[in-house]
Amino acid sequence: MRIELAAAPGIQAVVDCIEAIKKDDQQEVMRCLKIVTDCISSMTGIMKEMYQECNPSVFYNKLRVFFSGSKEGIQYEGTEDPDTWRTYPGASGVQSSIIPLFDIFLGIELEGGTKSFLDGMKIRMPLEHRQFLTDIKNEYKKDEFSHSILRTYVQLHSCSKDAYNSCVIALVAFRQEHIDLVTNYISKPSNDTATEGTGGSSLKIFLTKPIEKTESFKL
Repeated sequence: MRIELAAAPGIQAVVDCIEAIKKDDQQEVMRCLKIVTDCISSMTGIMKEMYQECNPSVFYNKLRVFFSGSKEGIQYEGTEDPDTWRTYPGASGVQSSIIPLFDIFLGIELEGGTKSFLDGMKIRMPLEHRQFLTDIKNEYKKDEFSHSILRTYVQLHSCSKDAYNSCVIALVAFRQEHIDLVTNYISKPSNDTATEGTGGSSLKIFLTKPIEKTESFKL
């Protein structure tokens, strides 16, 4: 919740930047980029505080079980269909719309298994959040080649390039910190570097590939 709260100003900046690009307001575009960059950096800082509040062993052995879903299925006695086995993926950070929003903002498009997994988990987001992502993506993909209007704008106005790259670098740092967190709280306690994350996500595919892809979007 604190991470999403820290992202709040960035959400508004993503919306404001659309109008700034339409008006060719370079200063406002850079202001919006700076806000998103600062928000992502704050989110990264909050993640680092995890080590102060929660022991990795306690998380892995006592808390994580409640986030791991029910792949084997469970039955609900006393319901209209008590014999039906229901499976659930479990809670996962990818159910948040924050990072997908910033990816759309920067024009970052993930590929392969990572994209398939993330697209599949969108159904677990609140409907209004999914619709918001769709609406924002439609706004940021309006040029004739379906490129990100922000990336296109930055490429045409070199003064915005450093601000854009700083935002990309901040997102890379966030994703790297997330890998470090998962390594310490899941991979190491399980003694298995190929283990799954919460929600059934493959750690190697889900966490490493987005970093490489994000880095490639620097201009």
